[in-house]
Order: sequence, then C-alpha cells, then structure tokens
Amino acid sequence: MINPVSDAHAYGELKLMSDTEAGVGIVSQCMLSKHIPKCSPQYIANILMKVNTKLGGLNGVISGSLPRVSASRTIIFGADVTHPSPMDKTRPSIAAVTASMDTHFVRHASAIRAQGHRVEQIENLKDMTMELLKQFYRQTHGKPDRHRVYATA
Repeated sequence: MINPVSDAHAYGELKLMSDTEAGVGIVSQCMLSKHIPKCSPQYIANILMKVNTKLGGLNGVISGSLPRVSASRTIIFGADVTHPSPMDKTRPSIAAVTASMDTHFVRHASAIRAQGHRVEQIENLKDMTMELLKQFYRQTHGKPDRHRVYATA
C-alpha cells in the first residue's frame, strides 16, 4: 500500500485491518509515496525482503553450523520491557518476549502484554513463554531440546 504521508495512527489502523485475523487477514506492506520517484535498488530490495518474509520465505540462512545450538532443537528467547516517557504517569509499560521458530533462527514469534506503569520485571513471563513454546511445537513438530534466553538487565 502506498501512503501519501507518514501517519502513525493511520498506519496502525491499516495494519490492524489488513494483517490481523480480526481484519481481513491479508499480508500487507506499506511504503511512502515520496520514495516512489527515486525508486532506488536498495529501497526496492528492502521492500521485497519484507514481503518475502511475510509470505514465509527466508532471506538469509547461516551456512554451516552454530556450535552448541545447531546440533539440537534449540529455541532462542529475547525479552524486554519498554516504558512510557517519564512525564507520563498513567500509560502501561509494554513487555515483549520473542522466540525463534525454526532451526535456522530466522523465523520468530512474539508475545506482547501491557503491564503496570513503569514495572520493569515481566509480570506474565510464564504465560508468554508457554505461548511461544506451544507455537514452537506447532511449527517444528517437537519440543526444544535446549533453550537460550537473552534479556536486558
């Protein structure tokens, strides 16, 4: 979809209506009209890589094996919390956990939750992790043998 201006609210509504099951469930890719006349090869390549990923393709895979992770079914988790601005006294913090969903560590899924205002510890970590482990099982048809967790301190 070609958007005439950068509008975060319109973008959010558009993505909600196109990409999610609550909407029409169609993969979409947005771009700003100001980039069309220039149409640089790098811009087109970036758009095509995004579309390829959204359609289930792989843009790059590490050749060879990664010590300690390639020999077994491994899931890699990443977790972080983002907070509203210091002046905001009401908005919730947002916790996110992401996990690899394939043996190449290219595909990922995320679990995102709103939580208490400026709460640093992830409140629903167990539920979020279980959600991602179940999704990993559905994607790979097996439980992970190993897991790695990366989080900010």
